[in-house]
Amino acid sequence: ESQGEIRLSKSNVVRITQQTGYPVDGAIRIALHPSRRETFPLFIRIPAWSQSASISINGKNVTTSEVKAGEFLKIEQSWRDNDVVEVKFPMELKVHQRAEAAGIPQRGGDIYRVSWFALTRGPLVFAANGLIDGKDRERTFNLGDESLEKYFTPVSSSDESGSPAFELRAPGHQPVLFVPYFEAGGRKEGTWRLTWLQNSVR
Repeated sequence: ESQGEIRLSKSNVVRITQQTGYPVDGAIRIALHPSRRETFPLFIRIPAWSQSASISINGKNVTTSEVKAGEFLKIEQSWRDNDVVEVKFPMELKVHQRAEAAGIPQRGGDIYRVSWFALTRGPLVFAANGLIDGKDRERTFNLGDESLEKYFTPVSSSDESGSPAFELRAPGHQPVLFVPYFEAGGRKEGTWRLTWLQNSVR
């Protein structure tokens, strides 16, 4: 949450207040308080990861086609005291998959191929909470190539911040706790923060 003031002219100062739980929560409330009514542009950044953000002004929705991921939404109108802009970013769990391979020179095919996966939710990147028995870095989970979100279950975070946490529950493996990167390892220096895990090796 934050607040600040912008002077548009000698006679008009705009105070802006922002109420939000971001980045844990995707709801943001921006209230504008100009000294007097005036037309000026308001720019709202739409993160590249947000493909379905919604914005309303005093309860009226902004046209969806104007809201584009990775760009600033420009709203220019006559603003008055207590105008409210509400922004909602859906915070969806997403598993990213990437492959690393070394090819056989001049013959085609792979010497080896490793598939990796990592977890995000909105702007937060998650990390496995430490190395269990020192083996997580080399552990292979063999979850297949389909959507992997089904293997992650929301759990209560032990951190007072109330940040989201997830358990990876893979067949044949002990559950692995995932927390936001900045919380992994108890925020202690020198601890492992593992973000990419091996899915398969062949």
